Amino acid sequence: MSENAAIRLQPLVRWPRQVRAHTRYQVIVDLTVDDGQEWPYPAEEQTIGCLLEGAPWCAAESVGSDLLVLHRFGGTYGPVRFVLHVGALGTDPKPLRLTFLSSGGIPFRTVELPVARAEAETEAVYDDVPVTLAEPPPAERRTVFALLVGINDAGPGRHPLQGAVNDVEAAEALLRAAAVDSHQLRTEILRDSDATRDAIVTSLRTLADQVGPDDTVLFWFSGNGSTVEAPTDEWRLFPGGRIPTLICHSNDGGRAEITATELTDFASRITDQGTHVVVVVDGCHSGLAPYRLTDPPLNSPSEAEPSENRQGSHVTLSACLPHERAQEIVVNGRWHGAFSWALLRAMARLGPTATYRELISATRREMDFRSAHQTPFLSPASDTVIDQPFLGGAVRQPASLTVMNWGQDGWWINIGACHGVPAAPGTRVTTLNTSSPREAEVVEVRAVDSLVEPIGWEPERHTQYPVVVSTMATVLTTVVIDPAARRVREALHAAGPSPLVREATSGETPDLHVVAAGDTAAVLVAGDEPPLQEGIVLDAEGARRTVGTLEHVARWRLIYLLENPLSGLAGAVRIEVVPAQDAETRVPAQGTFLQTDAHGVIRLRARRTGSNWQPPAIFVRLRNLRDEPLYCALLDLTSMFAVRVNLFPGDFIGPRRLAAAAEGRRLAVHQPDGKPIRPGGRDRTWLKLMVCRTPFSVEQFALPPIGRRSSTSRLASPSLLSAVGRLAVTESHDAATDPSPTGDAYDWWTTMIPIEVVYD
Repeated sequence: MSENAAIRLQPLVRWPRQVRAHTRYQVIVDLTVDDGQEWPYPAEEQTIGCLLEGAPWCAAESVGSDLLVLHRFGGTYGPVRFVLHVGALGTDPKPLRLTFLSSGGIPFRTVELPVARAEAETEAVYDDVPVTLAEPPPAERRTVFALLVGINDAGPGRHPLQGAVNDVEAAEALLRAAAVDSHQLRTEILRDSDATRDAIVTSLRTLADQVGPDDTVLFWFSGNGSTVEAPTDEWRLFPGGRIPTLICHSNDGGRAEITATELTDFASRITDQGTHVVVVVDGCHSGLAPYRLTDPPLNSPSEAEPSENRQGSHVTLSACLPHERAQEIVVNGRWHGAFSWALLRAMARLGPTATYRELISATRREMDFRSAHQTPFLSPASDTVIDQPFLGGAVRQPASLTVMNWGQDGWWINIGACHGVPAAPGTRVTTLNTSSPREAEVVEVRAVDSLVEPIGWEPERHTQYPVVVSTMATVLTTVVIDPAARRVREALHAAGPSPLVREATSGETPDLHVVAAGDTAAVLVAGDEPPLQEGIVLDAEGARRTVGTLEHVARWRLIYLLENPLSGLAGAVRIEVVPAQDAETRVPAQGTFLQTDAHGVIRLRARRTGSNWQPPAIFVRLRNLRDEPLYCALLDLTSMFAVRVNLFPGDFIGPRRLAAAAEGRRLAVHQPDGKPIRPGGRDRTWLKLMVCRTPFSVEQFALPPIGRRSSTSRLASPSLLSAVGRLAVTESHDAATDPSPTGDAYDWWTTMIPIEVVYD
């Protein structure tokens, strides 16, 4: 396609001009082409994505595909349909926002559709608009630079491949078919003997000099991969002990490789220009992870808030984990890397608006159908950057972090026993973003995921369904509510039983207490002062806020109480808290670590300098004591009922190897914001280590500090029980008395160290 090719389009939109609260409406979107235009594209068809947004007053759900397929004869094969689910309406809603996206996922036009609140029970009034709406100013065309490297023949002594060149040629064909007038596409392919280390490095350096803000760089490598021993001074960055490498072509049979460290450095040079970088690696041991550049202090409320003025971003999609080997397969008589084939198929199936999160999930499904014994890997695992379309674009929030997929064993969800799913029968999940809620029942709970069976419906096997837990056997947090706070009691029971909180029975010691004084209320943790929240006005909104506080604490307690005392992994990994000396900035590999006292607590002291307090500083090491690699994640549970997941968000620690939280950086143990420091006072944070033999997601654990929404989680209720409406509750269940299956798929373990800071 010519870089300057363009075509003039006219949207045709049908939408309701007036809406009522708690009602559903249809929106129909189509496109026509101005007469007299020549078709400028080599392909017979072009796809246009449609994104409809109505937050906060409504949710827009696409019915079927959200893609318009434009053909060369001047029209589409049919419109896109949306359903608006309207919530509460206090005032006239903001206009609907309809965005059209190129095949590459780049927004090129947005129109606003004005909507008013209906004052009476009237029939819906629709407008058909052949867009006489004002044209937005032309967007500046950005450039997508694609460097595609395919190496079947890496030279003498190297294992030959058959599908690597096919992979990058197919990738280029897809990119060219997807490109439209909103951006320029520049590609370079290096094949076999042309793909030497010098040639690849030169091309990467050239890209760093060419790119600018809002551009995108795609580096796609298909070929052999290997590993090298990590230098002693880089153990903090490579907990597995080895550095993945990309094997380049070499005529003399010598080692010619690009290490993960070098590749990350090249990507950093490019992101420094404000450019979005996408790295796709299809090769053995290819679990490449960009360096985490944040330096969060322990307990800091700004823990991982992304900067609005961040530089460019970096996403990596890898064929397998660092200790796995990538495979090749034959499809329609042609060899391909299993990962490349599955990723390209997922991109074609999902279309231009698919996010990185959606693509990696769909890629795993495609590979599961092919029985590929490797685990595609997305890095970073949790960040807003993975919720933007492939090659960059506007972030699209996921409906839920919990999803239901089809695999070799049947339907499964990505939460398991380590997330708090009980082994007792009766747990169910409910779909989101379907025309009507559909349920599936958990039939087998494994360590990091669970098998489910749909109840009364047949899901589409190539579709991923966002779900929430709708019924779960769980031990509830108890609360006593003062009689004067009756509005809180009414709000707690308004939508049926809470899945998280119940009122304490007579004689039972409560976990929480809602006290009332006049027309205000306060929430107390039993035996703890000062209140979590106080001065809450006891009107309808205040009552709902109070219930939200109670359920937030209950979610935190679920994570705090998670344990598997019968695990065969007990004692496999040790948390080592190392005191940081004044001049130290990186954790030492050697040296003593702090021991817990008789009460199982590590106690530290804050130093007072004038009117200020100097918080104690620590390093945190994780030591694998077993002769096998183990997947670990370190959570930080704070006294403000936050759960931070970015200290060590999940990685394999090699046999008898040492890893470092926050990549070995110094961590200051601060008093959380919103909790005043009192001389003689104390504050705690809890380091909770999760250990398994297989990777698991930590995003479901994330909680902001109490009373604060988190931009890092992006969901109103990001934890395991992030539910729409209320969830049903079955009888409570004690997992410790329930027989559990054995084997790698079922075993997990956790340990926790409290750290107390004394202000005296």
